[in-house]
Amino acid sequence: MKNLEMTVLSASLGLALLAGSGCQSNLKRTSVSDPPSLSVTKPDYILGFEPLKRGRPSFEVFRFTLTNKSNEAIRIDWHRTVYMLNGRPYGMFVSKDTEPGRVKDPDKRYETVTAGSTYTKDIAPVKLIAYAPAKYTKNAPQNAPPFSAGPIPPGRSGIRLWFTQGDRNVLEQLTLKIVEMKLE
Repeated sequence: MKNLEMTVLSASLGLALLAGSGCQSNLKRTSVSDPPSLSVTKPDYILGFEPLKRGRPSFEVFRFTLTNKSNEAIRIDWHRTVYMLNGRPYGMFVSKDTEPGRVKDPDKRYETVTAGSTYTKDIAPVKLIAYAPAKYTKNAPQNAPPFSAGPIPPGRSGIRLWFTQGDRNVLEQLTLKIVEMKLE
């Protein structure tokens, strides 16, 4: 009797594992954002923050836009600006023109948005990127980025932006929710 129970239990467990693993491997997933993009309008500026997929099922970068509506320049401080993941700081942002080893370069710390102009940059969280090994970057095309952006994980993703405008420091935080969905 014990052998029969053991055989039935083993067969049931094996079928459950087989069915579970077979179903999981064939499921496709995609990311969606709620809201699809964010915009904040203030008297002196407009901020935009939108996740982008770039032809992949998951978001990999964010398109950041700042329109300066004032008569003074805005200086973005990229060393104090951070990626926020589920309400916590999760590292800095990089872009395609960021070279490995120069993430904290003081010369790359600030970017200026002149009065009346718009600044747009696609940015990725530095902790979610993969740098190309040196042996591959030597033969890479001149305009190839030194890294590839990884998928933005599900959860609350955002930017905590630091900038100065005239003599005042400004902190703005924009957050959206990334959800992973199964495709049938």
